[in-house]
Amino acid sequence: QEIQAVVSTQSTGSGECEYPELFDEEKHEQVREENKNRVEDFHQERRDVLVARTEDRAARNEMKEGLLSIAETMQIELDTRRDDILSLRDTLRQKQLAEEAARAAALEPDPASSPSPKPVSAKKPKSPKGAKKKK
Repeated sequence: QEIQAVVSTQSTGSGECEYPELFDEEKHEQVREENKNRVEDFHQERRDVLVARTEDRAARNEMKEGLLSIAETMQIELDTRRDDILSLRDTLRQKQLAEEAARAAALEPDPASSPSPKPVSAKKPKSPKGAKKKK
């Protein structure tokens, strides 16, 4: 049997005393098992954290895809409504232009009902001084 001596520090209240603690094979195996369990607990906790990160990343990506889908739907709806508004605005402009043209036509005198002004007679241009005279 192998025996190991391990020094443990124990507090007695008035100071610290060191007492050697002897490990037999059974105690040594118990300490190794405790250390092994602690390491295994650490590895399990790490695996759990990595799984949680992966799940969180997947959830965030899913949420991002959902938000992108909502944004695309909203953009399509916005474009449709914008087109509707622009169409209504164009219709209103055409109506206003037609009304304005009708008002302008009503203000102008009707050429068929009003007497036409007499044309100004055109005078013949005088012949130049050096022109031939008739005999």
